[in-house]
Amino acid sequence: MQESNDEECFQLFVPKERCLLPHQHKECIPQIDASLSLKQTMKRMRQCKNKGLRHTLWWEIGVSGSVLRSACSLSLWADHFLQTAIIQAEHLLHPQFGHMEGGRFCIIGLTKLGGVELNLKSHLNLLFIWDSPSLYSNGAEKIPAQDFYTRKAKLIIQMMSEVTEDGLVWPVDMQLRPEGQTSPICQNLSTTLNHYHHHGKTWERMMLTKARAVAGNLDLADQFIEKVQPFIYRAHMDYSTIQDLTDMKNVIDTDTQKAPTDIQTGFNIKYGKGSIREIEFTVQSLQLLHAKRYPQLQLTNSMDTLAALQNSGLLSNTKAQELHRSYVVWRMIEHALQARLGEQNYFLENDYESYLFQARRLECPTLIMQKHANITHRYFAEQFNSVVQHEAPNKK
Repeated sequence: MQESNDEECFQLFVPKERCLLPHQHKECIPQIDASLSLKQTMKRMRQCKNKGLRHTLWWEIGVSGSVLRSACSLSLWADHFLQTAIIQAEHLLHPQFGHMEGGRFCIIGLTKLGGVELNLKSHLNLLFIWDSPSLYSNGAEKIPAQDFYTRKAKLIIQMMSEVTEDGLVWPVDMQLRPEGQTSPICQNLSTTLNHYHHHGKTWERMMLTKARAVAGNLDLADQFIEKVQPFIYRAHMDYSTIQDLTDMKNVIDTDTQKAPTDIQTGFNIKYGKGSIREIEFTVQSLQLLHAKRYPQLQLTNSMDTLAALQNSGLLSNTKAQELHRSYVVWRMIEHALQARLGEQNYFLENDYESYLFQARRLECPTLIMQKHANITHRYFAEQFNSVVQHEAPNKK
């Protein structure tokens, strides 16, 4: 992150009640300008990103603002960047290829972006979807619709994730798209829906619980989300879903055994025993199993879904409240670690105790983390065993 000058510092270091998060600050949002080249656009976007990160760090560490609010702000802020990238890509393509008459293009946010839960160094997991009655673009050089939208998607990815002297905006991860790396990075609506309804896996259903329209033609995005709902939330639960969830849980259990399971140097706060992933898996597995009967569970945000599970009687008040507290603690520590190194880091460093005390005012951080790890892992195991025992008789 670039250093700020005296004037920027003066504007930044303000009391909590006047502190602006990046999605609220016009100077942190790149403005659309058709006259800019690709290089100029990328420079402006990265300057805005660096400025907004400083605002986020001041909000969290300077004035002890809520980590959940900053995660929400980071996500909505990313939406702005993606919308800017779409429009700038159209400007760059138009002189040579024109546009697609009647065509629509959108970006679906998945995982943390979809759930408005981005951390300071998250990847953006995206789906690019297009739909067009035209077969070819109408420019001086006419190209097929698939090629046109693929070029557009590649420009967006370049604007967001190419590393320059000013850094990058967000790394973009396209591996969760239908068929993964073997498929086009941008697919039309019917092809995308066909994949999920005829070939989709349980892990893709869980992933799509967080699908959210983030940029582009929002009518197209909403159409996709509406039509994919029957795949995500099935009317009848089959045994294969329970088996798939069991297999996923076993993978998590195996992963946690490969690293320190107690809180110490090297512990992974995202994938370790009793950490963030176990909370998210507990919430999402219950959501996947029950949201058809309880439509109020069909939410994208983990903590909103946790509250809905509590209100629906599917999680006790005690479990829901303790999981919420644990989630907040882990996310707070996650951001502190990433702010320190300026990279996507989830491991506790040698001096993590003194650093977390200084950065987040945590008294006895090892004891606090061990307490929340124990709570999370106990509920993770108990809740999943309860689900399997309750649902398994439906095998026949």
